[in-house]
Amino acid sequence: MKYKYLLLSLSLLLGLAISHHSLAFSLPSKPSDSAKRVRITFTADSNPAALMPIRRLESLQIWPANDESNITHYNVYWGDSKKNKLGFFMAPKLAKIKATKDKQVLTYEFPANFKMEAGAIYVLVCSANKFREFCGKENNMEKITDDLIGTGLKLMDIKNDLTGRNEDNCPGFEVMETCGDLQCNGIETATSCPSDCADFKVASFNYQTLCRDVQTVFYPTSIEEIQRIIKQANKEGRHVKVTAGAGPKGTTGSASSIVCNDGIVIVASNINESNPNFPIFLEKINGKQVVNTPAGTTLHNLGEWLYERNLGMGFIHLGWRDASVAGAIGTSAHGSSPKHNNVLSHRVVGMDIITPTGELKHFNRYTTGISNPDLWKSLTTHLGYFGVIVRVQIDVEPAQNVHVKVTYHDEKELFALNEKGSILADIADCDYGQYNWFPSLKRYLKTCGKLTHLPAENGANNRVIYPYIDLSQFSEQQTLQTFQLGNL
Repeated sequence: MKYKYLLLSLSLLLGLAISHHSLAFSLPSKPSDSAKRVRITFTADSNPAALMPIRRLESLQIWPANDESNITHYNVYWGDSKKNKLGFFMAPKLAKIKATKDKQVLTYEFPANFKMEAGAIYVLVCSANKFREFCGKENNMEKITDDLIGTGLKLMDIKNDLTGRNEDNCPGFEVMETCGDLQCNGIETATSCPSDCADFKVASFNYQTLCRDVQTVFYPTSIEEIQRIIKQANKEGRHVKVTAGAGPKGTTGSASSIVCNDGIVIVASNINESNPNFPIFLEKINGKQVVNTPAGTTLHNLGEWLYERNLGMGFIHLGWRDASVAGAIGTSAHGSSPKHNNVLSHRVVGMDIITPTGELKHFNRYTTGISNPDLWKSLTTHLGYFGVIVRVQIDVEPAQNVHVKVTYHDEKELFALNEKGSILADIADCDYGQYNWFPSLKRYLKTCGKLTHLPAENGANNRVIYPYIDLSQFSEQQTLQTFQLGNL
């Protein structure tokens, strides 16, 4: 009995102690505010139409909650189709990111090759403290998958809508079945499908500009041949225009009528590194290394040639990889960098030009640029008025790798809700920066590249626009017919 009382007394004491402790200790309040927005970057599957595309998460940006009073950190999870944690209480935590309380955007880099989990629809960010967590369902997540089923159903609806269409109920519908194959067939005419049936000698890459007044087109393969053409044109008083012919099927890269004339056109598609008459080589001028390149070489091919030698031209590369060296200089074309010089014309050291009289002349930054600076400036944005450029010398520098991330945004983030105050400030910390704005969708995508010492990924390439087309789902003809139907 004595032992029983002793045990009872101990129990009461322990109970009072626990009760007293509970009164002294209270859990912190549960967070009640979510992150203002979340943005992720990822590497997509090489085949976007795959039934189960695999994506590798790269990084996560978190715009902190307005009220962080009960928030010490943010937990990151996969989210399911209902915007809940994938796995609920058993959900694996992808990351724990400390709240810095300074209102600055938080950035987290995922481990290399961090693949999305089967069933994941969102990357979900929950506000948390040591004991509690709040996982809202607005703003604090971003989709990691595409709605492949929904897209497939929309394609089915469009295909069904195309069924039964003809010239009577949709004028131009049957023309669109064949227009664009560069053969005058079907019911096409020079009026309904000029790209296939009209008489022209030069066309823009999209066939929206057709040069009908051009008399003769030449494809010279040597400097001597170009000189003969120019001398003869000069003798006959005929106008001369030069195009790179770098577009599909030898078309021009410009859709402007500036590519047309009423005389002759010289297409520079043979004035490049593939022609033994026009090699690429490195040399030194005034102690600086430059690349001496044929003027018809594309910026992409020149960039690849230099990269193989651990060299580059900085941030001058355009979104379109097939622009020629001479064409980019002629229009003062540029890359996209808020930090670095990105205009090819600024890197030009020298030029070999066949003048309107057929003479081959050399102009140089260190000679012409001093004796006649206005002429040199004009040559580096020539617009084709000074003659035919056949070779160019360009400043080079050590090759650099850039880690590029693409994020998707509501247009309000760029304008009304731009927390950095200006469009430039929003992208100012990027070595390479570019916006693609889609006003009708009220969305934009931001491309931000930063210099890195990490090696390039296998297969990485300088390619900004490269759409994946799955012709088994929707053919080119059906696409054109859909556009025509949409015009009704």
